[in-house]
Amino acid sequence: MCTRPRPLASLLLLAFTATAPAGAQSHDLSIGVRVGTLGIGGEINKLITDNLGVRVGGHTFSYATTRTESDVTYDAELKLKSWTALVDFFPSRRGAFHFTGGLVTEPAEVSGIGQPSGDSYDINGTTYTAAEVGTVTAAASWPSTMPYAGLGWGTAANRGGGISLVVDLGVAIGKPTVTLNGSSAIPGSNLANDLAAEQVDLQDEIDQYFKVYPVMSLGLVYRF
Repeated sequence: MCTRPRPLASLLLLAFTATAPAGAQSHDLSIGVRVGTLGIGGEINKLITDNLGVRVGGHTFSYATTRTESDVTYDAELKLKSWTALVDFFPSRRGAFHFTGGLVTEPAEVSGIGQPSGDSYDINGTTYTAAEVGTVTAAASWPSTMPYAGLGWGTAANRGGGISLVVDLGVAIGKPTVTLNGSSAIPGSNLANDLAAEQVDLQDEIDQYFKVYPVMSLGLVYRF
């Protein structure tokens, strides 16, 4: 004999059916950590359609070293500090392989304070005493905002949640700008002119190797 559910039991069953799956719903959201040429950082990723995702991240890292250039020894420091705002296109519906475009803020800055290897500087072929030049400072910085293009593997699409590996390869498009200064250089002086010529040579050398900023990253994300 079949009996109808009691009204109270029916309401409880309806409430359970409406709320119970919420914890199991796929939110297509992930958070993660990355390490690569932008530094070490974190990222939030959201799949907004089956083929399109958006993500934002922040990265930082610093490293100090010593390098000799044109008889001047620089105590140099590399600073990585950037933000990313990216859009991923997945050719395969809810797939993992993606093409990426977006923006990257200034990815790196290099600065250094120079001392002569001996008692004098050789600047643009001219010899100056350390007292004549003072302190030499050099810096190289990338544009404040750079377009990004790349590809990678990894998605926020939920496939049962858990931890997943993500990989990205790409380039931020833009060249670094080099500056070179001497604390005792007076505008228009021979020293200032030689520093300017040395800066041009250094910029030309940098331009040969850094037409873009390479972006490579590897990370782990947790998908909700």
